[in-house]
Amino acid sequence: KEDEMELLELLESEWERWNPVGRAEELEVEKIAHCYWRTMRAVRYETATIEKRAAGVRDRHEARLEFHFEDALQYGHVMRLEGSARGLAHIIDALEQVKQELAAGRQPVELLTWLVKIYPDDFTPDPAPAVTEGTAPVAHVTPQYVRQAMAAIEKQLGRLRPLRKEVAQAEKAQFELQIGPLALLDWNSLERTGRHETRNERHLDRHIERLEGMQRRRRASVRTLNLGSR
Repeated sequence: KEDEMELLELLESEWERWNPVGRAEELEVEKIAHCYWRTMRAVRYETATIEKRAAGVRDRHEARLEFHFEDALQYGHVMRLEGSARGLAHIIDALEQVKQELAAGRQPVELLTWLVKIYPDDFTPDPAPAVTEGTAPVAHVTPQYVRQAMAAIEKQLGRLRPLRKEVAQAEKAQFELQIGPLALLDWNSLERTGRHETRNERHLDRHIERLEGMQRRRRASVRTLNLGSR
């Protein structure tokens, strides 16, 4: 999206640079400014083209990560949950929520039951209760179990927080590998922008040369008039 004020500022800077005298010089300064503007437009075009191509890759990448997270969450696959930044964030949020609930004297049985499912060695009550089909392994939160759960939460948070950063960095690196080739325009786009830039540079050189010639002749004419008046 082009900014009219930015174009006016460019024109003003070229005006100050050349200090045109007369309409002919003024027109050449305007043409020079528009050549620079077209160069900036070409850069914006290249950037927008790359961003447009990258947007599709980004959307597919994020959709794939979300699908793997939802699938791992549904089936309680702890290794797959811990294999994604989204899954690790979900586990960490659950652990922090349980910690707050237990500290407030509440009994988050549903969340604790889920933690037992993914981390049975840490969150199964000790001694383990007799669990029949359809019943929760954490039916009642005793003071002893609160201490056990709090210790398990601190242990898991200490392990999962740095792991989340590592996994997020790995996902970012993987995405950058996918998107890297898109930073290069295809041959047709390169050829089109190349022709545009070459033509624009020729026009710019011609307008600058013409303006410099006008100003040289004007200054020479002024010197001649000054000498004649003496």
